[in-house]
Amino acid sequence: MAADLRRGIRIARYDPETHDSPEVHHYQVTVSGDMTLLGVLVDVEENVDPSLSFRYSCRGGICGACGVQANGMPVLACRTRISAIDTNDGQIEIAPLSNHPVIRDLVADLDPMLNRIASIDPWTQPDDGSPGSGMDSDMLQYEVERLGRSETCIACGLCDAAAPAASPSSEFLGPAALVRIYRHAADVRDGSDRQRLELVTGEGGIWDREPAEEWNVACPLEIEPANRIESLRAAAEANQVGKPGRKVSGAGV
Repeated sequence: MAADLRRGIRIARYDPETHDSPEVHHYQVTVSGDMTLLGVLVDVEENVDPSLSFRYSCRGGICGACGVQANGMPVLACRTRISAIDTNDGQIEIAPLSNHPVIRDLVADLDPMLNRIASIDPWTQPDDGSPGSGMDSDMLQYEVERLGRSETCIACGLCDAAAPAASPSSEFLGPAALVRIYRHAADVRDGSDRQRLELVTGEGGIWDREPAEEWNVACPLEIEPANRIESLRAAAEANQVGKPGRKVSGAGV
């Protein structure tokens, strides 16, 4: 068993009542071989600095609450081992998720992202053409696989934090919202495919940003948001929705 080590941790601290911008505070913590980033944060809060603010709930990578940046990479703190974080100087720097407003310290405001998701009617909408009785109908295995795990999204915000050209003020819906659109457009029980494609081919949609591999890397559930958005693009081309004059690919969601 590896011996416990003393590690240097740098944490971005920010109190909107007293700070104009984040300040980096330095801490020394004892880290065991299998310790998670969340374990380190809890240790700092309990034994070093009780004023540290961060968010967590389930500790099992299910709720998506504990997202932070670790040495520039968006991660879930509860699923990230300290030993797995790339370091050049042995130091680990923890900051709030990028592309999200900061409430305090490591607590990012996810409401703008959640509002973008809510704006696209993120629920299945069966119609008379949907198989069986809509939501109560069985799905074949290939129909489930077509969802590409998009139904498992926990809205953690990591993919939005990894978007290289996004910002909280951007019109871009962001990969998290676009994955939700894909999840329902690809669902055989949904009857609103064309309306969803019309929504995402407008301003802030699938043509506003090139899908980035960083989105796939950031996703803790391997949904591959960039791939899902590429599928939406292919479906829009195949169905000649938006961007007239683009080459039709013959593909569909």
